[in-house]
Amino acid sequence: DKNDNTSSDILIDLSSDQPTSWRDKLVGHSSISVNKRLDEKEHFDILKRDIQKSFVNGVPYITFLERIHQILIQGMDNTVVLKLLGRNIGFSVLQNKINSWWKPSAQLHMMDIENGYFLVKF
Repeated sequence: DKNDNTSSDILIDLSSDQPTSWRDKLVGHSSISVNKRLDEKEHFDILKRDIQKSFVNGVPYITFLERIHQILIQGMDNTVVLKLLGRNIGFSVLQNKINSWWKPSAQLHMMDIENGYFLVKF
């Protein structure tokens, strides 16, 4: 009925309990703030006690303490591994496609990691 004055409002919960999608992080629509920019490099020292070197069956074996693992993982917070399925694509072509499709709000940093895989850090 066209004369019916009923309202059909939709309530959307935008609470921060919802995880941020990779797309939202990439294009800059995230409600969760990123603590550090790519340009800001954190200085850290690797101490001799942080690394244990040994040989296992004649092969060098290196073990890192948990502190070093956390530093390495922290650097991968905003990194995505990409692979275009079905065909190979060049570095520059993929970078141009990503920029035209996703329109990122900040510069992306890409790295070719062989076999058609790329690391993209944003």
